[in-house]
Amino acid sequence: MAILLVAVKFKTGTLVLAAIVASLIDVLMLISRVVRVADYSLTLLCGLLIGVIVIECGPLWATSTYAVSAALGLLLAGNECALLFLVFFGYYPVLKPLLERLPKGIAWLLKLAAFNAVIVLSYALVEQLVLPDWSAIGGSPLWQIALLLIGANAAFVLYDLLFGRVMAWYMARLHPTVGRIRKGR
Repeated sequence: MAILLVAVKFKTGTLVLAAIVASLIDVLMLISRVVRVADYSLTLLCGLLIGVIVIECGPLWATSTYAVSAALGLLLAGNECALLFLVFFGYYPVLKPLLERLPKGIAWLLKLAAFNAVIVLSYALVEQLVLPDWSAIGGSPLWQIALLLIGANAAFVLYDLLFGRVMAWYMARLHPTVGRIRKGR
């Protein structure tokens, strides 16, 4: 009975849009396998597509689209783009609107905390699993982490600001058309 209620509750257009975007994200991840210089830009584009699903379908559908895309991306693409999407840029578009409901200072503090936690964890995993002798190459690991965090935080702040602008542009220009198509009008 509960499955029947869940099946009736969603609109077909929402499911189709989420499935198309999940497929497009995975195609972009596969392209990043061929065009190696596009790893980061395609990862950010995949995050923007999750932002579209947040706007059009809501955070629950966006989270489902993220989970499906991340799983297929790791299985099919299995590259840096899929990993970056999995660890941060896939779920951040779902997290961002929730954090922006808070006062601005607290929202930025939590955004930066989430991002820095992922960066430090990723650095620790790379140092322990992939390059165990990395610290012998470049001196103190604390300097490496500090330089990594400075550059990464600057890039993240820029990404966050641009993400907000692109989503505002989407709302003004494309949302009315996509909304009508999704509703079958």
